[in-house]
Amino acid sequence: MATPTSGGGAQGAQVSGDDFLLKGEQLMAAGNEELAVQFLEKGLNLEPKHVELLRALGEAYMDMGRVADAKGIFLRAVECAPADASFYMYVGQVSGNKDALEAYERGVSLLESQLQAAKDGNHAEIETKITSRQLACAYCSLAELFMSDLCFEDDAEARCDKYLTRALEVYPDHPQALQCMASFRISQRRPEDAKPLALKALESIRNALGRMDDDDDDGMMVDAGAGSLDQAQEEDDETLVPFEFRAATARILVEVGEAARAVPLVERLIRENDSVVEVWLLLAQCHMAAEHASPADECLEKAQELCTQLLASEPSFQHDEQFLAVKDKVDKLRVFVAPLAEKEEAQNGATGASASS
Repeated sequence: MATPTSGGGAQGAQVSGDDFLLKGEQLMAAGNEELAVQFLEKGLNLEPKHVELLRALGEAYMDMGRVADAKGIFLRAVECAPADASFYMYVGQVSGNKDALEAYERGVSLLESQLQAAKDGNHAEIETKITSRQLACAYCSLAELFMSDLCFEDDAEARCDKYLTRALEVYPDHPQALQCMASFRISQRRPEDAKPLALKALESIRNALGRMDDDDDDGMMVDAGAGSLDQAQEEDDETLVPFEFRAATARILVEVGEAARAVPLVERLIRENDSVVEVWLLLAQCHMAAEHASPADECLEKAQELCTQLLASEPSFQHDEQFLAVKDKVDKLRVFVAPLAEKEEAQNGATGASASS
């Protein structure tokens, strides 16, 4: 196959859109976004209706924060592939308010039809599961829209409930749906309903991390194209393993009174990256929930140390609202830990006196 040169020419045979797509994907994987975009744009000049080039370029624009450019590309993709639900979901991601709602609803409608067709046609289990997973993701996107941009709509709460319930109907183990529904139930002040969802998400995370560790031990990864359910499972694992997803699940566990179960999850996050202030705060909250003052205070000391380091390396943080909010939370939690420390010290003293007698 001919490969485009850095100048856009060809070596040997005439280059095609696929050649530019391959080169663009290689450059994106190497972190060279600017050059990747140039190749993808040249490919589209050659083949303006090449669907995968449109997808790759739109995703590249999104990664670069070029939201308006990404939206234009995805709208072109919708025209070229009106039966591809994923492009409507992309349009929703780069839109807001009612525009996002319209795009998501179009995508959901297509996926519902595809899922029904897969069931009616006795399609392979893997195909049905993948479509179910995509549909659950789409319903989560709709729910999140009514938790954010459209949260002031009169029926926002009812629609969130409807969409998340449907997501879990079509894919009961969907990680994002479990976490999203748990968070939604907490916002409704229904922690007793949030708890089993959070615990199920935790179990899924543990299983995913176990599979990941097994793959590392074996020195190999599962082949996603092996013709089994591995592809759908790997997509679930890709949702479960990211740092922020696990941190968010731990926060929910703390809120529903399961801080002890969250501790191993948070401790693993710290082993992976011990420079995230918010995660040290989260571990401190876990220890505080168990009234373990000493380890909580140690975590808060570490968080305070990181805040000091961040401010020294980037003085502009003193005006950053997010940084100041985190720093303020550290200070407030240290105030709350003090009575716990006094109580713990008194209990230790009483225990020591009892042992002496």
